[in-house]
Amino acid sequence: MRLTIISLIGIALTLSFGYNYPDFANSFLGTLFGILFLSSFGFVIYLELFGGVQKR
Repeated sequence: MRLTIISLIGIALTLSFGYNYPDFANSFLGTLFGILFLSSFGFVIYLELFGGVQKR
């Protein structure tokens, strides 16, 4: 449940940021920022899934 809330917040932040700053989102820095954000986000999801499995 906590994982879904975190992912929804992350997706909403990414979409709203891209919508408010389209020039930044289309630029090279915006692309790098998006890739970094998504990869760190995926890492959090990875830790949530596999860390939770190892704790049990």
